[in-house]
Amino acid sequence: MKEYTSALNKYNHYFEGYNENIPVIYSTLEGQYQGTIYCDDEEEIAILVTKFGFIFLGGNIECKRAKIIINDIIFNELVLKQQKKEIIVFGQDEKWNNVLNKVFEGHHGVSDLRKCYTLNKDKFTNICSEFKLDNVKVVVNYEHDNNSAIEYPVSRVYADNVNVSFCSAFMLARGFAEIDVATEEAYRQKGYAKIGAIALMKELLHQGIEPCWCTWPYRLESQALAQSIGFELNKEVRAYIWVEEFGI
Repeated sequence: MKEYTSALNKYNHYFEGYNENIPVIYSTLEGQYQGTIYCDDEEEIAILVTKFGFIFLGGNIECKRAKIIINDIIFNELVLKQQKKEIIVFGQDEKWNNVLNKVFEGHHGVSDLRKCYTLNKDKFTNICSEFKLDNVKVVVNYEHDNNSAIEYPVSRVYADNVNVSFCSAFMLARGFAEIDVATEEAYRQKGYAKIGAIALMKELLHQGIEPCWCTWPYRLESQALAQSIGFELNKEVRAYIWVEEFGI
């Protein structure tokens, strides 16, 4: 097995089959965040491990040892040697998913569908013109956090001189941005996340960057927020999940 932690962009071609999670994948491959690529000795299969825990598979799924290689790297290297407590893995298409099904079944793993939304810009424009919120201050700045190698835009919402909500484009790559949003519990359901998200989307669109909003099925609040500012469900992407409680 081979392990690489630098010059990951030379492996870009292994991951060209992905149409979703673009900023997650390429913010690592292109150096915004640290990551690791594991390969078999012949480099037929490449496994990208990102800083934020998502894992992506690339290479030649037709190779005879694909299932063995994937199982060995994920469950012998990442789980046993690095003592990962949780594994979340994505394949490029149904061929990859068929192999992942077999791998994860052998370790009591499960799968779920991650919801990927794209912004309907006409809807967004109409919503922007209609939605107002009094007695708040919204500031968009470029920040350096999470050990990012580049600055990225973050909108912060202030009420009562307190930063009550933020929305960030914390992963940037290939003209796309991955979105993260959070609001202090005492200030939820008051429109602060919505006005913060609108401000960030305006900044991204002004910069010619396409926002990507992805979330899990149980994150109903995230889905509702995305839809409330003009995002529409584009695709559900299967993810394979293993946590320590499942056992090896």
